Amino acid sequence: MIKFNKNSLAFRINLIGLVLVALLFLFFGTNLYLTGQSMQRLEKAKVLSSVKSQLSTLQEALFSNVQEQVEKIIHRLLEQKAVEKIVLVKEGVKNIYTPSDFKNLPEQGEKFTKMIPLFHGDRLVGNLIVYYRTVYAAQFYDRYVSRLFIALLIMLIFILLTNYFINHNMKLLTRFARQLRRLDPMEVKQVKPKNDFFEFVTIADAINKMLKRIHDYAENLNELNKKLKENERKLIRAHRIAQIISWSYYPDSKKIDVTYEFFRLFEIKKRQAQTLNLKEVFRYIHPEDRPLFLQTLDEAIRYGKKFEFIHKVVTSRGKLRYMRTEGRVSKAENKPTEVIGISMDVTEEVEAKRQADFMALYDPLTGLLNRRSLKEKLDSLLHTLEPSEKKVALLFIDLDNFKMINDSYGHEIGDRLLRRISDILKDAVREFDIVARIGGDEFVIVFNDVLNRKIVETLAEKILAKVAGNHWIEARQFTVTTSIGAALFPDDAQDADTLIRYADTAMYEAKRSGKNRVLFFNDEIRRKIEERRDLVEDLKKALNVENQITLYFQPQIDLQNGSVIGAEILTRWHHPTRGLLFPNEYIPLIEGSEMMNQYDDYVIEMAFRQLQKWNDRFDDKWRVGINLSAGQFSTPRLIENLKKNIRKYTVDPSRIDLEITESLPMQDVTSAIEMLENIKALGFSVSIDDFGTGYSSLSYLQRLPFDVIKIDREFIKDLHWNNDSRVIVGLMIQMGKTLGKKTIAEGLDTKEHIAILKELGCDYAQGFYYSKAVSEEAFVEFAVKSAKT
Repeated sequence: MIKFNKNSLAFRINLIGLVLVALLFLFFGTNLYLTGQSMQRLEKAKVLSSVKSQLSTLQEALFSNVQEQVEKIIHRLLEQKAVEKIVLVKEGVKNIYTPSDFKNLPEQGEKFTKMIPLFHGDRLVGNLIVYYRTVYAAQFYDRYVSRLFIALLIMLIFILLTNYFINHNMKLLTRFARQLRRLDPMEVKQVKPKNDFFEFVTIADAINKMLKRIHDYAENLNELNKKLKENERKLIRAHRIAQIISWSYYPDSKKIDVTYEFFRLFEIKKRQAQTLNLKEVFRYIHPEDRPLFLQTLDEAIRYGKKFEFIHKVVTSRGKLRYMRTEGRVSKAENKPTEVIGISMDVTEEVEAKRQADFMALYDPLTGLLNRRSLKEKLDSLLHTLEPSEKKVALLFIDLDNFKMINDSYGHEIGDRLLRRISDILKDAVREFDIVARIGGDEFVIVFNDVLNRKIVETLAEKILAKVAGNHWIEARQFTVTTSIGAALFPDDAQDADTLIRYADTAMYEAKRSGKNRVLFFNDEIRRKIEERRDLVEDLKKALNVENQITLYFQPQIDLQNGSVIGAEILTRWHHPTRGLLFPNEYIPLIEGSEMMNQYDDYVIEMAFRQLQKWNDRFDDKWRVGINLSAGQFSTPRLIENLKKNIRKYTVDPSRIDLEITESLPMQDVTSAIEMLENIKALGFSVSIDDFGTGYSSLSYLQRLPFDVIKIDREFIKDLHWNNDSRVIVGLMIQMGKTLGKKTIAEGLDTKEHIAILKELGCDYAQGFYYSKAVSEEAFVEFAVKSAKT
């Protein structure tokens, strides 16, 4: 059953139906009344008109007393069906006339009486009283009412049927609404109306299209929601990775909305609500930075400006963090409504900067000043020193044979020993003196405000004695000695660089003099420095002069047939004033400098030129070996220089053997392998020189792409009488064969060496037994002679 609501369409349609029925009844009632009245008036008018039409004749008959004529007229009036009776009064006598068929006169209609006075002239001759009824009006009215009732009944039935139809479809519409109310818009399900009326079908079609759009929209919204959630997860992960807190502060309510990263960084238990007040957040700001934090926030709100600053916070567990906070102010109607910002954890960055600042000024192993900060402090000290009788002394300290400790016991033991020595040096100086570590085992002490050299010497001797004591590390006892060079300001040098260099030079002279001693810079050392400086300048010129630096060749012999296969290249400098100089007299002066690379480039090109010359003169294809320095091997310019010479000379690169010491590639195995592969790719041969002396790992050696093992002379010199040396050399040769490498023995001095090496299977040899390093002419003569014999 449909429930009516005054705002429902069904209620209003039924209300209109009731109003229409009421109006219909009112209309028909009024119509009936008016119709009845009209019919009565018409019939009355008809009766009276008929009577009046006979009055003149009746009056004349009465006046003339013609009774027959009077009755004739009255009977004529009685012939009208509506007239019930007529009374004629004459001179007080009533004559009553009724129709002959009075009994059959219908009882219908309303009764009326009409009295009409009869005059003849001015004389009243009688009165005529007519009794009549509206018979015809009543009969017509009855028929009209019956027909009207039938029509009204039909209309009522139509209205009721229409109302039923409307209410029935309203019920269907209500059920349709209930169906729609229970409908899940996420399901792709077609809505079907309860009937096939166009309106219902149209509504259902519209709803189905709307549902389809809702479903599509919901799917898009769901997909968008997934993406938003995924982006939110990514943002949370990004915030976690970057350690960023996003926040919003509302000045009016003093509330702060924060992201979950806030709870993790501040080590607070997570909670559902992410809204805090300023007081809750403020308690985690470090007390030192609270005034800055409040001042910055207040100024930003007051002036609407952006801000950025770094401050400290303390987590709930007491951990100190550094945060970079930045933000901006949002306004509405020129009033600050929100401060939006982020806070990033920059603890690692701040600590890294501090560490970087520390490492820029201090040695990370010992905590002493490093070379840079030593130079800065010494410069500042010397520039601010007022003229006085007191002096500044600089001691350059280097541990003796420290490399052997590192090689024998490892760098960890060596580092602990260095820390022990640094503690000894710090204890040996005054508070205002300077102690620095400027290299591996090199230390510098600056004594400020000393009276004379004797005091400095006493202090240095005390340091020697303290360092030379016994040092226990991991149940091992170490005895360390040191060499100290000393220089004074302003006696020896007037600036920091020179003072350090002079003390360094004095230290090396102390080592050459036997180590474990103190040596002050003096005129003799100054003279040697000047000589070395002059020698370096002369060497620089010699590289640009033809035939000053020449190649010498030590022959390399095939042990199986005695023929010369090539030579190791060595250099000699024919100095214009000092005569013939050997490499140990000038090479140490330029090692580690750019000039060493220039020297190596010069030797490589000379070797190419020599091979080119031999190609033109001899059929023999002798090989040459060239020693590469550490600087040359570790720079990319070596490859470029080799390529340049390959393009310049028609020499087979396989005839050139580039020799590197065994320890050289161990400094950076990965880079060494890459460099050797590049060298091999150009066609050159590679030799490992001084094999057995570099403490290298065999696992690394098997990865290196080389061709020849050169066995150091230290293992060869005792070969003829020391069985251990024989076993070791035999193992080296066997290892070379296993790896597919050729072996060259260096330093052969006796015939017994040759016999043993042949027996052990060594491939090649070189040494004084065959020849020392000789000039080109002497080598060619030796090689040609060996080939003939």
